[in-house]
Amino acid sequence: MLKKILLFSTVLALIFVAYQLYQTGSDDPKQTSVDKMVISDQSEQPLFDLIHHNLTAINQKKIDDYLTTLVPTARKDSQKEIRAFLDSYTVKISLDGFRVLKKDKTHCLIETKQKTTNLGKNKYRNHIATANHTLKKVDGKWLIASTTMINTTFLD
Repeated sequence: MLKKILLFSTVLALIFVAYQLYQTGSDDPKQTSVDKMVISDQSEQPLFDLIHHNLTAINQKKIDDYLTTLVPTARKDSQKEIRAFLDSYTVKISLDGFRVLKKDKTHCLIETKQKTTNLGKNKYRNHIATANHTLKKVDGKWLIASTTMINTTFLD
């Protein structure tokens, strides 16, 4: 039960983080400002690419793509939660900030700032959030193990 709660919290945090950062001015949910960011340290590029892929998958409502960004143990329960969310809401998540806080050979802590904008008809509050993503290396590939929201500002 605790594992399910943790997984549900992680999925909600990922969604919440994705909702919160920076809007590029386009109403096309398939676009994100993530594409405009430049990563100066090339060793951080795979980490950035993972977060970018995660947010783009949510924007495009591509659940299978979204699930590939998560550790395998989180996928089954996350699939139900993300499907329910995306069936109800259409959002645009933009990335306004990306910073590696800590990294070793198997784990990494990333801080992001994200803006989430509601593009759908169902009521959902626009917001900007700061999130900490814990990444884990699985079979040589970085994947999201958990996300914790550390600050949220509602815009409406």
